[in-house]
Amino acid sequence: MTKNEKFERDLRRFEAVQVALAKEDAKHMPTTPEIERDVEVLYAAGRSRLAEIRYAENARFRLKIVNNEIRPEVIAMSRVEADAQLAAIRARPEFQQAHREGESLSDRDVRAMLEDALRVLEKKDEP
Repeated sequence: MTKNEKFERDLRRFEAVQVALAKEDAKHMPTTPEIERDVEVLYAAGRSRLAEIRYAENARFRLKIVNNEIRPEVIAMSRVEADAQLAAIRARPEFQQAHREGESLSDRDVRAMLEDALRVLEKKDEP
């Protein structure tokens, strides 16, 4: 195990303990609409920051696009449609994909991932 992997494992453990403690504390705290709004703002800010961090990490390792081309019908898809199509492909038992989380990817990277998945499936279907 590398030093970075150990750090990541320890960080995940620390986060899990902190979340468990916060949930227990929240059970005994009074709440008001104002507190709930503050929580939502903090939660949204945290999710946004995590997305920024993930995007920065993913930007260093751009997805390789087969033939550097994405078919027009994939480009025309909305993010929701592309995510739905990827979910349908992932559900296929014969399909294995290393990167399953698309939340932190840009729309272009999700479309590129879908294009790659479609091309892999097309190659599998060839005789």
